[in-house]
Amino acid sequence: MIEESQKMKMLKIEDAARLAWPALEEIALPFGVLRYARGVNRRSNSLNVYPRVNYEHSDLLRSTEAFFGQRGLPAIVRILDSRENRNLDSQLLDSYLAGKGYGLEAPTRVLLCDLPIRKSTHAHVSVSLELNDWLRVWQTIGGRSDTQIGVHQITLSKIAAVHCFLTLKDKLGITVSCGMGVISDDVLGIYGIATGEAHRDLGYGTNLLQQLMRWGFSNGARYAYLQVESANFAALRLYEKLGFEEFYSYWYRVQNQHCVHAPGESHTPASTENRQAEDGCSPVCGCSGSVS
Repeated sequence: MIEESQKMKMLKIEDAARLAWPALEEIALPFGVLRYARGVNRRSNSLNVYPRVNYEHSDLLRSTEAFFGQRGLPAIVRILDSRENRNLDSQLLDSYLAGKGYGLEAPTRVLLCDLPIRKSTHAHVSVSLELNDWLRVWQTIGGRSDTQIGVHQITLSKIAAVHCFLTLKDKLGITVSCGMGVISDDVLGIYGIATGEAHRDLGYGTNLLQQLMRWGFSNGARYAYLQVESANFAALRLYEKLGFEEFYSYWYRVQNQHCVHAPGESHTPASTENRQAEDGCSPVCGCSGSVS
């Protein structure tokens, strides 16, 4: 069994993550939260199922399909699973959705790291920006469409918690990397990490992450979390070097897609475009894939 403190920490992170990246619309149901943001990224356009609650699978599916069908989107269900204790409820729901033809997408790991961390070895200056300025940098680095950025401008402007939009410049004053942090209670969520293609593998992503983590610690956070797709090996290596460890995982079941793999099996990720759209994040330090 997972210790009660670990269960509570998982719920705390889930709540923090939902507040850190708001949706345009949310509806709370007995078994989870339906979230909608015009189809831009999975997490903000899916049913986020509560862990360890009682419900009928048919009720969950009917409510989810009705909600997204009314908005012209396929139904997406986000399923949580603990590394220490694979939840039978999650496995049963996953099998049920697979049987209904829901395809598996974006197996993702939630990583944790205690704060503070060691001092950065780089001397580049970081600059905190207003949302609109930061979004323009993020759009340029990540190659996002105007439609995506327009939705993110609306949703991120709804963040009520303490937050920071950060960019990193090199010695010549060229903006090379960006990211954002959101603090909920004593938890720092890290999102939107991206480094320009010409400046990858030079330590800028590491420097930016360290700056965000120090900012979080100075504002009361005592541990940090981030979400990264399991196929994003380069990002996982970077985060492990900074002290992040896997705490739990999640994945998505998506309506009307052929299911080939089960969680834990080999899985061919979605297209780069789709993976980059997950939770609005993009390649970090030259890796393909995204922080999810």
